Amino acid sequence: MTEKTPSGSAKLPFALGLGWGIGTINIAILFNVKNVLLLKFLTDYMGIAIVLAGSLLGIAKLFDAVTDPLMGMISDRTRSRIGRRRPYLLLGSLMCAASMLFLFAPPAWAIGSPVYVLFGLLWYSAAYTVFNVPYLAMPAEMTKEYHERSFLMSFRVAGISVGQLLAIGFGPVLVSWFGGGLNGHAALAWVLAGLVLAAGLTSYFSTAKARFTKREQRRYSLSEQFRAIAQNRPFLLVLGAKFCVLTGTAFFQSAIAFYMTTNLGLGYSALGQLVTVMTIFGLLALPIWLKLARRIDKRKTAALSLFFYAVITASWFFVENGDPQWMLHARGVLMGISASGLTLMLQSLLPDTIAFDAARTGENREGIYAGAYTFAEKIAYAIGAAITGIFLGMMGYISGAAATMAQPESALFAIALSASFIPAILFIGSIAFLYWYRLDEKLLATFDNPTTGSDLKTSGAI
Repeated sequence: MTEKTPSGSAKLPFALGLGWGIGTINIAILFNVKNVLLLKFLTDYMGIAIVLAGSLLGIAKLFDAVTDPLMGMISDRTRSRIGRRRPYLLLGSLMCAASMLFLFAPPAWAIGSPVYVLFGLLWYSAAYTVFNVPYLAMPAEMTKEYHERSFLMSFRVAGISVGQLLAIGFGPVLVSWFGGGLNGHAALAWVLAGLVLAAGLTSYFSTAKARFTKREQRRYSLSEQFRAIAQNRPFLLVLGAKFCVLTGTAFFQSAIAFYMTTNLGLGYSALGQLVTVMTIFGLLALPIWLKLARRIDKRKTAALSLFFYAVITASWFFVENGDPQWMLHARGVLMGISASGLTLMLQSLLPDTIAFDAARTGENREGIYAGAYTFAEKIAYAIGAAITGIFLGMMGYISGAAATMAQPESALFAIALSASFIPAILFIGSIAFLYWYRLDEKLLATFDNPTTGSDLKTSGAI
């Protein structure tokens, strides 16, 4: 692998890891505010029927089937003195900020328009792709050391937590401050758009001295990209685990706003408090998960955190209206701790599988895998959100202005399932993929060894 630059040491500078990780705040804000607040915003304030809203979320994802792999290929082929990925951090930051306005600050004439909603969703998908695919390809270039990749990804998980806090913790409070409704959501859009832009630009400038690899001279077709992915068994297993986790998370996030407000009779402020508790304890737990991964390896750590996360998520089904606040916050503490572990470990396995491909083939194809990963990420969330909307609609949820009325018992039951047992089952399912995953530090080092790795490369040992 040819290195272009400045920083070839195994130990990553703290400032570089922090600067790169701040970019995740950009994506995390978009990701969380869309998945938690958008479905309710579309149904209760934009006047879109809940089944139609869920369907639009699903339809928009077909766009990603083209854009995500294409963006991976484009970033792999880019020739630039600042690296193959960083130019898109700049462009993507601007597009991501604009997407917040399209989704949550619609003009008056767009209220109730499915066409406008679809346009906003397509723009969001494109903006997310332009920023996140090149961004996610960077860690495999920035360091070649197994545990340093976990260290680098800990900044991403911290960024996810901060972005989640800003989007779901601070966001609902901001909506209330500005009077709720369309005006409150418009204020939310402008504030978060500024934060999204600031995070993206900070990451762009902070990674100026990051190590990167040169552009591949050979051009890859889309079919070659798919073959490369199909031949990388560790990547497919990580992708399967991540898909289950994200689909389950989409169910939970899409339903939790309904659950807190409709089932439990609480306001947006209670949701904000829950997310704040989750974020704080998730951040505090990161060093513990890093140490545990060094002791028992990343795969086992991921499986352990997933199991606990599933159990805690399932327990939401048994919460009742009037339960003391400390019971909700206790769940938030445990969910935050376990979520930080599973997120960190699954994120850390991704660059390991990319490094495996480079060691096995000698080619720099980080963008291919980042594109496939981002595509699966968005499809999983779209499926979860779309099915949640359709499921609630089928079970009798009343959309629009009537949503302030009492919902039927069937709708309340569907909301409770979508926030508890359905995601919990998917979390447990993801552990099955990790059971078959065998790429650890020792095996990856073997592939990097030109004398012992050649036999493994042709034997199908992994």
